[in-house]
Amino acid sequence: MVKFSSATTSPAGTARSSSLTAAWAGGAPSLLHAESAASTSASRPPTARRTQQAGSVHRLSGNSIREATATLRIAVVDDDETVHASVRLMLARLRPTWTVDCYLSGQDAIEGLAQRLPDVVLMDIRMPGMSGIDCTRKLTALFPRLPVLMHTARADTEGVLLSLIVGAAGCLIKPVPDDALVSAIEDVLHGGRPLSPAARHDLVEAFHPSGQTARLLRRLTPREQEILVGLFLGRRDKDLADKLDISIRTVNAHTESIFKKLRVHCRREVVRKFFDLR
Repeated sequence: MVKFSSATTSPAGTARSSSLTAAWAGGAPSLLHAESAASTSASRPPTARRTQQAGSVHRLSGNSIREATATLRIAVVDDDETVHASVRLMLARLRPTWTVDCYLSGQDAIEGLAQRLPDVVLMDIRMPGMSGIDCTRKLTALFPRLPVLMHTARADTEGVLLSLIVGAAGCLIKPVPDDALVSAIEDVLHGGRPLSPAARHDLVEAFHPSGQTARLLRRLTPREQEILVGLFLGRRDKDLADKLDISIRTVNAHTESIFKKLRVHCRREVVRKFFDLR
């Protein structure tokens, strides 16, 4: 049966947690990753155990994928306990060797995950107190290589895009078929970026050529469009200047031009204006 979270950790579990913490934080490879370290580049996620023959998990058979993810720890962060029970029952049937830890709030997750670091996080977006987006932002800052998969019943274009901007690996809109949820978890461990059809539709609609947003973007120069992407991603002026090989003064000039065309006064208003126009 599925292994649920417990208050104590065995010596083996402690060693695994310590190794994973170092790996997700960008340190030493995890125990799982070490098995194929000689044939796997450091840029791949530590649990992405690929065979030497297959350069991508998408070329592995279904059995090979299951073998590569035979024992995983999944964290569910959701203020709805029925979601916890649903995920546990589903994994008990489809992946009985996986361990499930559940948290009712973002703050609980921040504290708990530091002690029991999972392989994948399933994160709700809208929760009392700390939102799933804020929690994801904090987790990806602490553990840059930890995959966070948004798993939410209520999402819009803003929620989906902001989730991806703060570091989420994908976004699933509930209800998600059991097989699809398991596949998404396994996919994200191998570098995938799963999106539900509804989430994908929201992102496409935001940039539809007939929409106000697209018409506004066409008013910007190519360089201003590049700067705008950086504003959405929260890039600093210096980072933008280095990436685009221009001076900080030039970045500032383009930013001011964008502000004037959007009739806003700061970066935060740029993002809000974008969503108001969708």
